[in-house]
Amino acid sequence: EIVCRDGSRVTIAYSSGPLYKDGRIFAVVGTAEDITERKRIEAYVRHSAQHDALTGLPNRVLLFDRLEMAIRQAQRHGTGLAVLMMDLDHFKRVNDLLGHPMGDKLLLNISQRLQRGVRDVDTVARLGGDEFVLVMTEVRQLLPVAEQIMRSVSAPMSIEGHELMVTPSIGGSFFPADGADAATLLKNADTAMYHAKAAGRSNFQWFTEAMLRQTEEKLALGTALRRALDGGELSIHYQPEVSLRDGSVTGMEALMRWTSGRRGAVSPDRFIPVAEETGLIVPLGEWVLRTACRDAVRLQQACGAPLRLAVNLSPRQFRQAGLQSMIEQALADYRDGKLAANDWHSVADDAALPAAGKAIVSLKRWRAEKDALAASGLTLGVRIPNTDEVTPALAQELSGLPLVAVEIPKFADGRAYSQARVLRERYG
Repeated sequence: EIVCRDGSRVTIAYSSGPLYKDGRIFAVVGTAEDITERKRIEAYVRHSAQHDALTGLPNRVLLFDRLEMAIRQAQRHGTGLAVLMMDLDHFKRVNDLLGHPMGDKLLLNISQRLQRGVRDVDTVARLGGDEFVLVMTEVRQLLPVAEQIMRSVSAPMSIEGHELMVTPSIGGSFFPADGADAATLLKNADTAMYHAKAAGRSNFQWFTEAMLRQTEEKLALGTALRRALDGGELSIHYQPEVSLRDGSVTGMEALMRWTSGRRGAVSPDRFIPVAEETGLIVPLGEWVLRTACRDAVRLQQACGAPLRLAVNLSPRQFRQAGLQSMIEQALADYRDGKLAANDWHSVADDAALPAAGKAIVSLKRWRAEKDALAASGLTLGVRIPNTDEVTPALAQELSGLPLVAVEIPKFADGRAYSQARVLRERYG
């Protein structure tokens, strides 16, 4: 590298060699090449390979390198280190509502807050999307650090006139208790983070072996459930709806049950959430609907009277573009069997309204096509989850949907009466 008269620095590649005459060196010739631009490009490529393009933070490659270095240092000095995996709750809403450029600015703001909240010897990395990792050395009390990070990230921010606020879900693992290598520490921190999300988001969870066992059980259950769908282990039980006037059966609700060859009877509380997470709920829901329509025809023929059929739909099914056509096709397949009763589809328990916004969009779209639905024999209902109050706001949201029935769970503390009163005031 040479320094020019104007003070700028230029990188030179110099090479030289002897010239021979009559077997003797009589001169030396040299060449010099300005390689400043080549070196700049090489440095840029090297930096890009190890850093996130948006935030400039270390990416996964550099994170692993730094984490392994920190582990070796902790082993030499007999100290501990912590790995924090952080994910922003509902970040997708920012992208969907305000656009990706606004989401990028929010991520940049969050990355700057994280860097200000740690020491120079610590590492803040971005894995991609809205996932960040913090590697903190010589940490004795992690909870205060995690709480400080949560407060910093959750603080409101103003970006281009928009007041934004996001909350983080954080999972932590500790060396050497939770892993002796970088891959294990990151995996366990990630497991803890997803448990933080499952616990309601906006909280911190420390990794435990019980979390790992629960995750492994979910994976095994998902694999077994996929085989159960093809292996004939699933069945449908029908819960009758009885008229309070004369005790006659007026309808029935289709409830999916699973009897595993290895596990025995598996509770819906265990396998339905797994089906939701893995996406199996979509083929399972279609199988239930088609099977229930077929059975309803047979039961109506046996009873000699029309029966109303209720089939639960999950929030994930409402996000499927072909849901309405699938339902109409299932009804049409059995129309020759005179499935005369209205088919009542209730949103599943975890699709609390108005939280299930996409479900509401689907229901409102169906309301706009109510004449076509009526011709298909389709009406709609909704179940209020056990965890939700029927507030006036919720009742107003329900009143704008094409519902013919609302199911309220039984409460021992009298809440059911209060909820029914709110709905009666709204619906008349």
